[in-house]
Amino acid sequence: MQANITLPLMSQEANLEQKSLVFALRLILVCEHLVSQKKDQFMIKQLLQIGQAISKNTNLSSVEKSVNEAHYWLRLCQGTNLVADTELKSILAECEQLKTLLIRANRKRNTIN
Repeated sequence: MQANITLPLMSQEANLEQKSLVFALRLILVCEHLVSQKKDQFMIKQLLQIGQAISKNTNLSSVEKSVNEAHYWLRLCQGTNLVADTELKSILAECEQLKTLLIRANRKRNTIN
């Protein structure tokens, strides 16, 4: 007879923290690509700053703002063909997913307070 084992679910906050960290790391990889292609240094600086803000910030509103900024800069990369569209599709999708999670978490936090 098999034991019925239930693993604890990752809390929403821990899941959000993990997704934020992974997203920040992916932003750094985009920056590395831009550096290797000798692309726009200003855009690289902006994306790095946003990645750092996302990974170190614990305030959900600030993280949401940073993710929105990342979305803006990634769309600029896409529009100016600095990074191939195929490479940006997955990180833009991840960005959208993270934005949705942050909006939900902020709403939930605001209704509790």
